[in-house]
Amino acid sequence: SEIYERHFPDQERNQNLLWSDGGLLYSPPFSGSEIDTSLNNNDNRNLLKRIKDRGYLKLGLPGNNPGFAVETENGEFAGFDVDLGKAIAAALFEDPSKLEVTVQSFKNSFGNTANGVVDVSAMGITHNLLRDATLGIDFSPTYLYTGQGVLVRSDSGINVLPALNGRRVGVLSGATTLQNLQDTFTELGGDIIPVEFATNDEMFAAYEAEQIDAVSTDLTILSARRDTLSNPDQHRILNDVLSKEPLGLITDENQSAWSDVVRWVTNALVQAEEYGITSENIDDIIAQNIDSNRDNDSDSEIREFLGIEGNIGKVLGLQNDFVVNIIKAVGNYGEIYERNFDSEVLRREENKLASNFGLQYAPPLGEEVSPQEQEELGSGDDVYEIQPSTLEDHPDGFQAGGGNDRVTGSIRSDSISGGQGEDTISGNDGEDVIAGGPGDDYLYGKDDDDILEGRPGNDRLFGGPGDDELKGGQGRDNLNGGPGNDILTGNASKDKFVFATNEEFDTEALGSDLITDFNPGHDMIVLDKDTFTTLESESGTGFSIETEFASVTNNAASSEALIVYNSNNGKLFYNQNGSEPGFGEGGEFAVLAGQPAISADDFLIR
Repeated sequence: SEIYERHFPDQERNQNLLWSDGGLLYSPPFSGSEIDTSLNNNDNRNLLKRIKDRGYLKLGLPGNNPGFAVETENGEFAGFDVDLGKAIAAALFEDPSKLEVTVQSFKNSFGNTANGVVDVSAMGITHNLLRDATLGIDFSPTYLYTGQGVLVRSDSGINVLPALNGRRVGVLSGATTLQNLQDTFTELGGDIIPVEFATNDEMFAAYEAEQIDAVSTDLTILSARRDTLSNPDQHRILNDVLSKEPLGLITDENQSAWSDVVRWVTNALVQAEEYGITSENIDDIIAQNIDSNRDNDSDSEIREFLGIEGNIGKVLGLQNDFVVNIIKAVGNYGEIYERNFDSEVLRREENKLASNFGLQYAPPLGEEVSPQEQEELGSGDDVYEIQPSTLEDHPDGFQAGGGNDRVTGSIRSDSISGGQGEDTISGNDGEDVIAGGPGDDYLYGKDDDDILEGRPGNDRLFGGPGDDELKGGQGRDNLNGGPGNDILTGNASKDKFVFATNEEFDTEALGSDLITDFNPGHDMIVLDKDTFTTLESESGTGFSIETEFASVTNNAASSEALIVYNSNNGKLFYNQNGSEPGFGEGGEFAVLAGQPAISADDFLIR
């Protein structure tokens, strides 16, 4: 306040007031209890890359902690802390189930996190200076503001804090609880008999067995645990709040890229609630933003937040629509709170949004900042050829503008994103990453192994030579992998998977493409007669000659059809010599993941 008044004497403090005065300024406690733990020197590891390469998230949980983490009958876990882990997994892998849970004690959570036993711990851990500075961990933004309370039996005669003098009070070993109690009773002129427990389960079991007179821990835990006691109505939580308890996730310190991911996943949950985006309405919001009616579009901040515009995912090493995956998996912050705590019972208070006089507030996304050389075109129809980057350790970065732009990559590995218009983007030499924008774009990978992503709009993706990965977006896309063993994913809407090289079929050059999500009756496989030269069915239709297609369960080479699908393994063959043994000059050219039941109606001949 002294600094503020000295420099801004004529300005109202408003949100810059202390939280106790209705503002947003809140400091984690500086006190804390020491925890003895052994730390490994593993600062040089790239934890984010290890997690992504591994394919799942290692999540540390407290075991049985109602409201936060409870093991269900099917062996899975549910609760606020679990939802946070699912949100991170959804951001990383587009799948909230990509979790491996490690049940750990509160005390062990710090060493386990710092030493790589788990990637992140969600334990209802209070952020304080001592833990931050000495235990080899970093804290995420505060996901729950709470305080320390006391649970007692209603007939115990303990109605106020001083009545705990000389009583046996259960506390969790290694938590700040004991220090807070001792500080309070030093001021009150009394003392308690502390009884420490390794887990909440042990502590509340002892309380219900009347081995201790009271339990002191976070109010959120007391509220949830009270309902699990055999006679909940015979127990009450005292009105006194002993301390500030800002709870955060913890990660290994000196792992900046990984901490950034955890931090911004947490922020995204709050930001989604601020924008009014929920698990129930997100599909409608996306649909409104990618249809042909621009009047339906949200403002640019929301479009960037959802990955429809901009590159917020790339700078974190995530998919650009990682926020969409989070919200579909667990909802926004408010949805998580209601699902696990019920605000009618445990009122949100400080955990309301800042706009509702709470403390939950998400920092703005800002503009893209990365170590890449990032250039941007204007709003007109521009033509640009990227020059090799002067940053030797990073690929080029390029953002097209609002017009119908033509962009050509350099001889290096480029990262190019389309803008609002109908763009034509070509890679060049190098392993390029090319993403379209909201318009109907043409994306060309050209040489080497490239990644092409259509995003919104009806896009055309051409991989070119190399083993490429092509991903459609929300529109009706055409995907042509070209020569090489490519991975083709249509995503939403009706997509076409095109097999055309402008040359006769050559199985070694063409390769075999994996189609990951073919949807019979919606998607189409397009066969070009310049490549599949023995086809005589009319162009512009399916198989006008019915005998040219067959679906078999084995020995595709013995079929007399020219295009043969093995429904047992999803492989698609060109049987160039028809009734003759073998495939002649043909061979396998595609594999359909999941072995969908396709028919002649799923093809288009051109």
